[in-house]
Amino acid sequence: MGVAAADGNVMPPKHRPGPWVGALALVALLALGGIMFWPSEASPPPPPASSLVASEALPRIPPPDVARSRCGVVTYTPPTASAAHPADLCRPGEPSPRGAVILVHGGGGYSGDRSTMTEWSDWYREQGFVTLSIDYTLLGDGSPEPVYPRPEQDMKAAVQWTRMQAGALGFDPARILVRGSSAGARLGAQAYVPPGDSWFAGPDLWPDVTDDVAGFIGFYGYYDGDTLEAERYYGGLPDAGDRTVTEFWEHADSVAQAANAPGAALLFHGDVDGLITVAQTERFGAALAEVGTDVTAFIVTDGNHAFDGTSGALTTETGADAAAEIETWLAERFPA
Repeated sequence: MGVAAADGNVMPPKHRPGPWVGALALVALLALGGIMFWPSEASPPPPPASSLVASEALPRIPPPDVARSRCGVVTYTPPTASAAHPADLCRPGEPSPRGAVILVHGGGGYSGDRSTMTEWSDWYREQGFVTLSIDYTLLGDGSPEPVYPRPEQDMKAAVQWTRMQAGALGFDPARILVRGSSAGARLGAQAYVPPGDSWFAGPDLWPDVTDDVAGFIGFYGYYDGDTLEAERYYGGLPDAGDRTVTEFWEHADSVAQAANAPGAALLFHGDVDGLITVAQTERFGAALAEVGTDVTAFIVTDGNHAFDGTSGALTTETGADAAAEIETWLAERFPA
């Protein structure tokens, strides 16, 4: 069926709108195969991998002992980190992967683990990408509270580790993407919009390695800093009057930092999500579009939280539809 536009008229489901600029056109949502979308004015796709050249001298670390077409467990955090975190590294069979995708599980910031991203990892590997599915600091896992910004530093350390392993794994370090679900989307956005922010520097990051990514794929996430158990996560609420807590909330707001986004974004959210409101994705997408970022958001009709399947698994028809849209998006912006 169609969707009511801002003027009250019903817009036909099969008509794709032209490009637009700014946040106001966010109200024009069109149905297509059970998914609604609003594309921003598209930026030119990046050049093929063969013409991308790394602009940095990367530190040398031992290469992972994982053969092509195989998966293995690695530790991506630096030796100086407050906690060592494992990840599942999976390699495609191709000698020259299209890039790498870092997968960040959900769970409210206090539960879940990397195993819930296995099916998506397999899917991205079929598309020709190296995948790194990470565990990270969780609220209640024995880590000192508040935990912020250690989970975010873990996320950035994963980007850095992946960049340092690009040569050994055969992909261009300028083609690293982050894909997160729910709380993992919030963490992924923190790697996406404030790259190189010295505020996050510390022993939990690899020294002298950039943490910028080429793109972000977010599923039903928080983006303005809010999260479950927020008071424990940050050590207080934003209006508590504590300067440190206020600073935490300011840095955690990815919507406010949208102008720092270095690459394209693809966002998904269900329109009846009972856990994280779809307004989170609408605001983040609008903020990215307003500064000219190449962003596309799909609002899933009758989609609840985790519409792609239990624990982030690719087990539903709607999840398969989302995978098809990701495949098209990757083909246009990160061609083989």
